[in-house]
Amino acid sequence: MLNVKKYKSTDKTIYHAALQLRDVLLRQPIGKSIYEEDLTIEQDNDFYGIFQGEELIGTLSFFEKRPRVAQLTVFAVKQEFQRRGLGKTLVAFLIADLRKRRYRKIIVDARSEARFFYQKCGFTIEKGPVINQKLGVKDYQMKYVIEKITD
Repeated sequence: MLNVKKYKSTDKTIYHAALQLRDVLLRQPIGKSIYEEDLTIEQDNDFYGIFQGEELIGTLSFFEKRPRVAQLTVFAVKQEFQRRGLGKTLVAFLIADLRKRRYRKIIVDARSEARFFYQKCGFTIEKGPVINQKLGVKDYQMKYVIEKITD
């Protein structure tokens, strides 16, 4: 059975599993290690995980970039579970939670290979490709409007 839930970096067992997942999927393919990064910058992030039983099979997080604007970050789903709609389930859960919390927009720096996924989830490209200076990869700056601003 699959379930989605929120967690924090203080939930050590889940957070450690998320770091391993992110390292394998997001850092090792570009010759880097997540364990060499300053992870204190994400200590206050809100994390969301999708679980099969007790096993974390996908994760994402966000932080508040500006008031009512969420920056989506650290999104990864185990390879053997990709292309089954689980990523979309996580994004939908995030959007629903942010809507309840009265956020207006989600922004993300999406790697080139992920941009089509984000577009399927309703994100639009704002700019790109641009080089991510920290990781040395091509990103697209994308957004999802939760609530339109009306005057």
